[in-house]
Amino acid sequence: MKNLTFRKSLTAAAVAASLGFPAFAIAQDAQDVEAENNIEKIQVTGSRIKQTDIEGANPVSVFTGEDLAKVGITDVGDFIQRMPAMSGSPIGTTTNNGGNGSVQINLRGLGAARTLVLVNGRRTVDGGDFQTIPSSMIERIEVLKDGASAVYGADAVAGVVNVITKKSVQGVDVNFQYRTSTEANKDHERTFSVVAGREFADGNIVFGVDITEQTPVRQGDADNVDFFQLPYAGFDGESITANGPTAEGPNANAILLGSGSVPCGHFYVGGQEYILEACQDGSGGFEAWDGEGFVAEESDFREWVGSGANNDTYNYAPVNFIQTPYNKINVFSNADFKISDDVQAYTELRVNKRESLQRLAATPFDTLFDPGFSDDLALSPDSYYNPFSEPVTRLRRRVLEGNREFQQDVLQAQGVFGIRGYLTDTWDFDINYNYGYRERTDIDRGQLYGPNLSKALGPSFENANGDIVCGTPGNVIEGCVPMNITGGNGSLTDEMLGYVSVDLTDHYRSQLDTFTASTSGDLFELPAGFVGAAFGYEYRREWTAYSPDSGKALDEVSGNTGGGVEGSFTVNSLFGEVSLPILSGAPAAETLEANLGLRYDDFSTFGSESTYQAGIRWQPYQGLLIRGTYGEVFRAPTIGNLFSPQADSFPSASDPCRADNWSNLTASQQSVCVAEGVPQGGNSSTDSQVRSRVGGNPDLQPEEGDTTTIGVAWSPDFLEGFNVTVDWYEINIENVIDTVLTQNTMNACINGVQSLCDNITRGDDGIIEQVVTLPSNLTSRVAEGIDTEFSYNFNTEVGEFRTFLGWTHVLKRENTVVNDEGNLEAVDFTGTYSQFVTGETYPENKVNFTTDWFWNDLTVSYAAEYISGIDYELLYFPGTVSVDAQVYHDLSVAYETPWGPRVSVGVTNLTDENPPYIDQALGGGTDPSTYRVLGRGAFFRVSHKF
Repeated sequence: MKNLTFRKSLTAAAVAASLGFPAFAIAQDAQDVEAENNIEKIQVTGSRIKQTDIEGANPVSVFTGEDLAKVGITDVGDFIQRMPAMSGSPIGTTTNNGGNGSVQINLRGLGAARTLVLVNGRRTVDGGDFQTIPSSMIERIEVLKDGASAVYGADAVAGVVNVITKKSVQGVDVNFQYRTSTEANKDHERTFSVVAGREFADGNIVFGVDITEQTPVRQGDADNVDFFQLPYAGFDGESITANGPTAEGPNANAILLGSGSVPCGHFYVGGQEYILEACQDGSGGFEAWDGEGFVAEESDFREWVGSGANNDTYNYAPVNFIQTPYNKINVFSNADFKISDDVQAYTELRVNKRESLQRLAATPFDTLFDPGFSDDLALSPDSYYNPFSEPVTRLRRRVLEGNREFQQDVLQAQGVFGIRGYLTDTWDFDINYNYGYRERTDIDRGQLYGPNLSKALGPSFENANGDIVCGTPGNVIEGCVPMNITGGNGSLTDEMLGYVSVDLTDHYRSQLDTFTASTSGDLFELPAGFVGAAFGYEYRREWTAYSPDSGKALDEVSGNTGGGVEGSFTVNSLFGEVSLPILSGAPAAETLEANLGLRYDDFSTFGSESTYQAGIRWQPYQGLLIRGTYGEVFRAPTIGNLFSPQADSFPSASDPCRADNWSNLTASQQSVCVAEGVPQGGNSSTDSQVRSRVGGNPDLQPEEGDTTTIGVAWSPDFLEGFNVTVDWYEINIENVIDTVLTQNTMNACINGVQSLCDNITRGDDGIIEQVVTLPSNLTSRVAEGIDTEFSYNFNTEVGEFRTFLGWTHVLKRENTVVNDEGNLEAVDFTGTYSQFVTGETYPENKVNFTTDWFWNDLTVSYAAEYISGIDYELLYFPGTVSVDAQVYHDLSVAYETPWGPRVSVGVTNLTDENPPYIDQALGGGTDPSTYRVLGRGAFFRVSHKF
């Protein structure tokens, strides 16, 4: 029987593939070696059948840990998201509003949830958070750009990313890297890692530790980008395309649309709106007033200005993070132990500890949304701090005296124990148990407690001691501290804030258990070769629990509120694959084989699902490979999709019934607005976000679809070292779990779709209080395009050169959406930023080019990233903006010093390209998942092996 040794030629194949070599060309050499040395077959992502040919029917791209180091990236997810096949705008460490400290990826722009992330071929408990994967442990990354539900089950819709960890290390490898931005001097990232390993007669062990710290950068600190500093809203698309946004001078093409919740208060009294006179600075957008606060009188107020050049709004932009801070520690180990000549035990362990933080502008307190207030009383007429002669029916106040922060503390552990070996000379087996557990504690700071707010803004008076106390004479509310809500920024003392402020603590827990048993080998021999097969069984259980702070569960606090959820599901799966050789060594058919995969999944939540995949692999002659696959895919609804209670969300949206949009409405649309409770002429809303209620739907069914790929790989004899692959893909998904978004719901309502009007709740003044948006199996998605990869490696008298170019050309990225008439409509988002539907960027072309020069102990690496131009619609006014194509250049130099350490220095974004302006995008007015937001950067790295 065969001894359990790892095939060394695989490592060479993977490295070469990462540099652009099609692996099938290397595999031919590997076959010759196998004939001489009886080298084993290996398993590649996309199939469980082990084979000698690395390049199979499925398109797989391979990258190594060294590829990350060349561009100074330790964030694995950020590196993968830059690949041409990646699109959309998944969350990362530059995602502040809506971020949670995790880093995700989005293959084909179909959504992060439709890309399955594996570590050594197994699922992770975090569902694809690359913060838990340290760069120092990576041997290689295999990206399967094809649906693979027949192999891996649910969620492998767009494809699979499989991270392969280091299994064999001899000695100790120490690395330190420092990265910064030359345009934002508060940007720093420090990474320190140690990887140690030992090989011995009966196995090996690898152990590693990664420690990374990243500092925060506020939008106000990144002064290289003007629109980071101000909340622009464009009204002239052509001018913004040509000149960028500006709200000043005769060429103004945007207004400053800040928040109506201002630091000095926004008060609704007797049908009028008022603001403290001292707050207006005349700059066309309110900036924080530096007053210390006082007891105001009615004469200190004037009418609030809701529109025009000098409107009374707050500039919330500079205080938001454009890069969020985190620190994390990742510990990992892998070990293999020989039990006998035929059986080997193995273990894997990964532990992740992370703290991360996001910061938004200070809490925008608003009695219309926040708890503890009736519809007609926000500030009691008997409050000591009410300067008006009647009740304040609504008040809004930006609480600058405190910060609004969202902190995550994550602890995650994942362990694998298994045995593998040989049943016969041609059949092997693998049995393993994979366990993962994750805890995340979220702390929301700067929120306000409704019951105490209502008391603090209720009746109050000055007692005999000169103290201001809550209640009325003879009926004092003990412990209550009245709020000087009308006295301007600085009027809220620490004692006042201490009474109404609250830190909210939420707990998330999840657990993953999988048991897998599989076997693969040769069934029988045909004239063209052996029929290969793989069969197996898998049991998987996922459990999730979310326990919100009691204040959120009872809707007693400001911010996003909602109840908790706990649930689990199990799935039992049977799978099998067959590889059928049809021809070998025949004219025009050096190799011709077919592959078929079948999988049956039985879910406890919705029932069973069967999928299949068929592929063909034809090699007419040495150096040319033609391949194709067709298969079914599906995605199961998650526990959150099914059972989450309703909670708040505040997406970007604008009420079409607002006053400054009234003249743009037809008479019919205006009549609908009036019928829904909006006053003639429109309401006074100026909000750029609308409160929405989101949650689960227990009646959801799986998403279903199919994928097709057809490709060719060519390595011509006449040009040694040159390789090219071209693959066409198409992915169709039906029954997509989706919602009618807030903006679409409002637009469809004014066009007469009463069923969607029923999801909108308005107050007595006609301003929207909430829009209910729950998921359903409503829509479909299509992704179609062409992937092309070139590589050319050659030697010269002045060293070795390795070049690689990867290019994805998107032909279609289509969503079926609910249009403004309430009907389903197919919309192609290729070449756009889809502001009103997904809030993501879909460039038509993405290109990565790299070239490396090796000369003695010196390595010089150059990389270019091209992102084609996009168009987007303005959020508040008619008009289209065209964004130019972006090109980023990175350059690094590495030198193996004579005394041992390897030293690397590099400059990223060499030409200091700034991100493009995208009107009202949540990421500071741009898309930080697609574009680089901090200008030119630099890194220094030193490595040493002992």
